Amino acid sequence: MTDLDFRYLLHNKVLWGNIKKFIGTDESIPERFINSLSWIVQHKHWNLLAYKLRRNERLVCVDNFQMTPLFNFFDYLDGDIELLQKLLEEYSIGDSFLDTLFQADTFKIYPRERLQQMKFKIISLFKYLQKSLGIDISVPLNYFICEMAIIDEWSIIDNLLKDGYYSIGKSNLPYICIKEKNLKLFKYLHNQHPNSFFMYSITKDNYLLSDLVKYHHHVFEQSVIMGNDEFILYYLNEHSKEPLIDVKLIMNSANDQIFDLLSQKLREKDPISSQHYSNDIDLISKDISITECIKIFQASNKLIEGRRAQVFSKLIGQLQSPYITQASLGIADTYGHTFTVSANKQIYEALGKEFFISKSQISDLTKEELEMFYGGKHWPRRISLVNSVIYSKKMIVETMLRDELKKKHSSYITENLKKSQGFIVAACRRKNNTITALVLSMLRSDVDFTFLLKQGNLRHTSYLISNGFKSFNDLIDPNYKGYEVCKILENSAKFGHVTLFKMLFNYFGGMDKNHYVNYIAFTQNPKILDFIGNNGLNLNIHLILPNTMDPYLLEVIKKHSTSSKFKEYLMNVVEQRCLSKKFYNYISPNYSSRQPIFEICKEYGVPLYDTILMDCVEDLDYEGYRYLVEDPRGPKLSQNTPLEILLKPLKDKGLCNAINLTKLILKNEVHLKVQTMKLLEYNVLNFYQYTKFISKNFKSSLRPYLEKQYPSISKLNVYGRSNFTVVNGLYSLFYGDNWMSDNNIISQIKPFIRYISWSDHIIPLLTNQFPQKIPIDQPINENLLSLYTSDFVYFRGCLKY
Repeated sequence: MTDLDFRYLLHNKVLWGNIKKFIGTDESIPERFINSLSWIVQHKHWNLLAYKLRRNERLVCVDNFQMTPLFNFFDYLDGDIELLQKLLEEYSIGDSFLDTLFQADTFKIYPRERLQQMKFKIISLFKYLQKSLGIDISVPLNYFICEMAIIDEWSIIDNLLKDGYYSIGKSNLPYICIKEKNLKLFKYLHNQHPNSFFMYSITKDNYLLSDLVKYHHHVFEQSVIMGNDEFILYYLNEHSKEPLIDVKLIMNSANDQIFDLLSQKLREKDPISSQHYSNDIDLISKDISITECIKIFQASNKLIEGRRAQVFSKLIGQLQSPYITQASLGIADTYGHTFTVSANKQIYEALGKEFFISKSQISDLTKEELEMFYGGKHWPRRISLVNSVIYSKKMIVETMLRDELKKKHSSYITENLKKSQGFIVAACRRKNNTITALVLSMLRSDVDFTFLLKQGNLRHTSYLISNGFKSFNDLIDPNYKGYEVCKILENSAKFGHVTLFKMLFNYFGGMDKNHYVNYIAFTQNPKILDFIGNNGLNLNIHLILPNTMDPYLLEVIKKHSTSSKFKEYLMNVVEQRCLSKKFYNYISPNYSSRQPIFEICKEYGVPLYDTILMDCVEDLDYEGYRYLVEDPRGPKLSQNTPLEILLKPLKDKGLCNAINLTKLILKNEVHLKVQTMKLLEYNVLNFYQYTKFISKNFKSSLRPYLEKQYPSISKLNVYGRSNFTVVNGLYSLFYGDNWMSDNNIISQIKPFIRYISWSDHIIPLLTNQFPQKIPIDQPINENLLSLYTSDFVYFRGCLKY
């Protein structure tokens, strides 16, 4: 079924006639006008995306295409990489948009058989993304390696780690092993690739040391914090080095079982001292202060409960000094999400302060705390039941509503019909269907809902109709003569809900007796305008055309306008240069190019001048520019503006449209002048897509320019702000693709590692010895030094020792 062209259904009148009975079409967009990649990806219309790519239909809104949809589309294509290559390369979708927001379960949801079928295709995709596009694949690669371990594909894991797929530098793979509870993979990495993963520490004699002890303690600590029993038992029972256990670590325990286990291990280490304490709470409490305890809680951002809460309570109970202050305990803000409401109560009482629950804390209450505090002396005063419907979570709303019923000995939260309206409005504002259904079920059956439309409240009217709570007839009063028809129709057009607009238009006749409704001034919705045009009302194109880029709306305008007036107006718009985005009051969320208007101008014989090209560049309108200069259907305008002027608006722009415009502007150039290179320098040094394009197509211009600007490797600090893919591209230009294995190059970089943010890719290469001891030259860059000595794990490659 996936291979069936979906347009077969649209063009089959019998099938489509039956399909339309089951789907709403008022709010839909005709398929031929859906050109936004962002919209297609958001709604996961992979069939439509593949169809448009195969037909060479142009796409817009291509920025922010993330890694997860890329793999989802690749899966839909059954691993056919050619169509995906076309999308990524034709639109220059860069690494800055692909290396974020990867969902952890992308590979996990694959059935085992599907993963076996796709594994080598996915590896080919990794290779293409990394080698051809310079995209950071570390995040999806980590999760893919985890899945390979589950199905025992160890040779694949070895190859991924050894063949350059897995980048040298910071690594989250050990952390993901803990998170995904994949001890089998972690043990394999530790046993088969020893010393490949490590952490840095600083020695007393100012050496940067690759520290395995620190690394394994960090892994154990993270296992305790995340509650991974398997990892904890592995370190306690199997690992060659006994982990360090102290009270701070125990207070980081994710649950009571881990707390008890580590407390027992602590007793075993010092049985003589611990025998004086009958329980673990006393044992732990003796060696930790309340300030340290609070800092641990604030750092972990977890609720205080179970054994940890008991230790906390004991420490608070030991406070005797009347001079204890909030600041002395190191508590910056007890109303933050770190502490439960119960813990806040304990803290405030220990400080001698009166405690009460703030309204903002109500949503943080657990079920037990709600039962404990609701209606008591700590409960907020004068809290509005109506406001709780708007802001509180379902558990709170339900408790408060049912309490109200109990107080009133009634089936209704209010007998007052006027107050009922307040609850209706509150539920509509919240727009949570569960809460709305709950509120409506507790109102009298004779409540009048027509007040919403009488007040002109179209959003709440639309919400109740769209979600099936009420019908249109429930919301209209046929006997009421005070409707402000003109205002209702204008606002409904502005609101843009097509179904509601049609209902109101048909009910009120579309016309106020004494006032003509100028819908064009209030809406750009093509379905609404098409509807009123079909109902005999003229569309004033003078109010529409300068404000739209939507091809669907332009088709509606053409349908309901005379040809001569349309052409006359187009000529006026072009002459006044009103086709630039900067003159637009309205921008379609699903369309970002003036190409549809340019096409209409061509169709009507309206000349377009080359001056409009500069407007397209300034607006980053690649599709519009491409149509004007390159599209066979376009006017084939000439680029008469000097390159330096055309490229100037694109400086420091790393978006896909900017690089695509640059490629198009430079398409026929063979050599670039120094002035042109100067404009391109910032983008080349900061955005890999520029680095790659200029290095490949203008190597004879780029290399001499950079050699003159940065005559030696000592100028590395210039590249310090760049990401490593940029650095790798530039160094490959100067020193060849294998520069990272050139000891001479690496040794020249060594004195400057303190300056550069990407040096974590270089430091592991400075020596094959393990542990590494790398001298840190003075002066030390404290910010960079903190990167190496903080809680980051590093991968140095799988080398033989």
